Amino acid sequence: MIDKRHDVFISYAHKDNPKPGKPITKLVRRLKETYRDLYKEEINVFFDEDGLKPGELWENKLLESLRQSAVMIVILSSDYYNREYCYKEWQRFLDCELHLALPGEGILVGKWNEDGKSPDDPTLERAIKLWVQDLRSRQYFDISDWQVCQDSAAFHQRIVEVCELIRERKQIIAEHQQVVIYVAQQRKY
Repeated sequence: MIDKRHDVFISYAHKDNPKPGKPITKLVRRLKETYRDLYKEEINVFFDEDGLKPGELWENKLLESLRQSAVMIVILSSDYYNREYCYKEWQRFLDCELHLALPGEGILVGKWNEDGKSPDDPTLERAIKLWVQDLRSRQYFDISDWQVCQDSAAFHQRIVEVCELIRERKQIIAEHQQVVIYVAQQRKY
């Protein structure tokens, strides 16, 4: 069975969401609001600020939540690709994609900023270069101007496009779920 408890898993570097502004938190809120306005339904987003409770085994909770997510949104920044755990989240989601036989459709990459080391820096490890190359080959949306343009029509359209991709992925998984149920019923007879 395809058990998807979360529609979206937000993968980001914590340094990119500093207090007091908490820009990633605001972006997640905006994504939820836009999805609700478009489709008149709530979207279930796993965002560690909301999804982790004090005392929980955070690593187990994150990895389980990844397995139960239809889409992973990566907020890509120099801090993101320099974090070992961010790489682990990406790797875990790739495993989930392969398990569902839906490779290449579930990771949406949002470019956040270009500070620090460039992903093209020759001193980066080969694994990180391959990882960044894979992230760049996926569905990609630019949110680097989020702070400045968050109220613009153009930025709103980018968020709408992300919501459309999420909705499409949810529908694909629902169709796969129906096939799994049908096959299971046929095997009973």
